Amino acid sequence: MHIVWANKPDCSLAVAEFWLGEDRLWFTLFWDDKDGQLKIELLPSLRGSMGYLVDFAETERLIETAKREILAMASASE
Repeated sequence: MHIVWANKPDCSLAVAEFWLGEDRLWFTLFWDDKDGQLKIELLPSLRGSMGYLVDFAETERLIETAKREILAMASASE
C-alpha cells in the first residue's frame, strides 16, 4: 500500500489516496471543508458503484469494535 497526494473538488487541502498495488485505489482520507471533519471515502471494488463518505472518528470506532469482537471470537474458539 502506498499514499499519493491529490486534489479533490470542494476540498481546500490535499487528499491522501491510499493505493493497494499500483492500480487499485482503496480509500481517500481528507478534511471536509463543509463540516471541518476528517473523513474517509471508501471506494468500492466494482467499477460504476458509488463510494461512501464516513466520519474518521466513527470509522476508527467501528474498526476498534470489530477488532475486539474478532479477538473475542478467536479466543472463544480456542
